[in-house]
This record gives sequence, C-alpha cells and structure tokens, in this order.
Amino acid sequence: MTVETDLRRARGHLRRELILRSAVAVIDARGGGALTHRAAAHQAGVSLASVTYHFPSANDLAAATYEWAGRRLLEYIGRAASWPSVTVQAFPDVVGRVSAELAEQRRGELITVNHMSMAAADDDALRDLSAGFRARTTGVFDGYVEDGASPLLLAAVNGILVYSLSNRNVPAEWVAAAVATLVRKFTLPPGGEPS
Repeated sequence: MTVETDLRRARGHLRRELILRSAVAVIDARGGGALTHRAAAHQAGVSLASVTYHFPSANDLAAATYEWAGRRLLEYIGRAASWPSVTVQAFPDVVGRVSAELAEQRRGELITVNHMSMAAADDDALRDLSAGFRARTTGVFDGYVEDGASPLLLAAVNGILVYSLSNRNVPAEWVAAAVATLVRKFTLPPGGEPS
C-alpha cells in the first residue's frame, strides 16, 4: 500500500463523514422526506457524483445516515456516564441529565434517528437498523429496571425527548427532571431486587 493510496482512502472517509453529517443537517432542518442525494450534496458543498459514489441509492443514503446518527448517539451516551459504576439510586438523575444533553447538544442526530425510526415502518432495511438501535439503547437500562421493562422505559423517555424536540422552548432542566421522575418509577429499589 502506498502513501498515495492511504491519503486517497483517508480523503474518501472524510468525504463520506461530511456527507453523512450534512444528511443529518438536512433532516434536522427539513425532515426525513427532504433527504435526497441532491440535498445532501448541496448541504455538504460537494458534487452530486460524490454523494452517489458513496451512496448509490436513496435507500443507501438513508440507511447510512440512520446508522451514522444512531452510532454517534450511542457513543455519546456511553461517554456521558460511566454506566457500570452508576448506582441504582443515581441512575434516574444520570439518565435525566444525559437525555437533556442529547436534546440540547445532539438534536440533529436525535431528530434523524426518530425520523428514520418512523420511516422504518415501511422499509425493511431501516426496520432492521431500528431494531438494532433499540436493542443497544435498551441495554443501557438493563440491570437498573425490572426484567422486561427496558423497552417500555426507552419508549417513554423517547416520548419526552420527542416532545422537547418539537417544542424548542422546552428548557433542558425540564427534560432532565421529567426523565428522572419517569425513570425513578421504573428503577429497581436499592439492593437491585424487584419490588
């Protein structure tokens, strides 16, 4: 492998990341239905050919955007708290804080994942990505809530996040408090045994 090949690959990787970041910006600004090759190219300031080279079909672009945004959210969630060391008592406040940070600092990615999750109802490829994202996200709750409660809790927390995303004037403090209150109702009592 030559240095030139390595540089070409690095440029290709950076271009792909730029396109995906731009696709998220398109969805954040105009909704999931606005994501096209042309819109992503315009937002990224690259040629249409560059977008179609990396993502040959509209489905490829949508699926890659969903996967990219979901991965970034999961990475953020993982970094935002040292999950294995979070106590059951601290868990509701930690989830509240992280949720508020997501709504404030990761808005575009959160909107993208929600738009793509809705689109998954009609798209098998997105449905598989959505199921994988939900499984990894509900894993955050495992060990803190009763068996089987994680999917319900995820759905309820996401409802609060969607509410905050659709009402831009909702303060982060409200999101943190609402999520913490909700999570507290699901959290195992001290000692980790279901009530």
